[in-house]
Amino acid sequence: YLRGTKSGASPGKGTAWMVGKKFLMTNHHVINARMDGEDSASSEDFATQGAEACVWFDFHSGDQPQGPGVSGWRVKKSDAALDYALLEHAGNQPLPPPLGLSRNPVVPDGALCVNIVQHPGGRAKRIACRNNLCHRVEGSMLYYFTDTQQGSSGAPVCNDDWEVVALHFGYARFQGKGVMFQGKEEAYANRGSLMQAIRLDLEKAGISLG
Repeated sequence: YLRGTKSGASPGKGTAWMVGKKFLMTNHHVINARMDGEDSASSEDFATQGAEACVWFDFHSGDQPQGPGVSGWRVKKSDAALDYALLEHAGNQPLPPPLGLSRNPVVPDGALCVNIVQHPGGRAKRIACRNNLCHRVEGSMLYYFTDTQQGSSGAPVCNDDWEVVALHFGYARFQGKGVMFQGKEEAYANRGSLMQAIRLDLEKAGISLG
């Protein structure tokens, strides 16, 4: 669970997870922490907000995370279009092991399931693993019907081997477009950025997740 900061407003809340020994992954918009219609943070403000973020690991139960959380992060790389932010920890304290990333192309065939580990509304960890079929891949985006709530931004989207295939960031409206799921037309589907696209963006910047 990640709580960001923003002067004069409530902090951004989201889900974050280890993607390397010292690297943490979440959404760009979680660090950006802006209200609808508000201009994006400047590069300097974005870096400051990333540096002031605090992360709680093992928040499995209760109304609030316990303890002071883990601080000491800095923004290593981010991209608004793919909606990711990679934070690097500057300290030497032990951190949880990273999640594994899928090395295989994501090809929905009507039976691909994706499960989401999330902190909806800033609450304790929840795992969505029902009604979780993929809809389609479109460019760098994966669309799926797995349930989420606000506060789940930044969650890892995993296959049934618990390898991360995408980074959850929001939903898309499909009202009236004939998108069918379980025999009825759906108005919405969730979407995330494919980890393959994020990893390629990082590789172009010379960043290896190890």
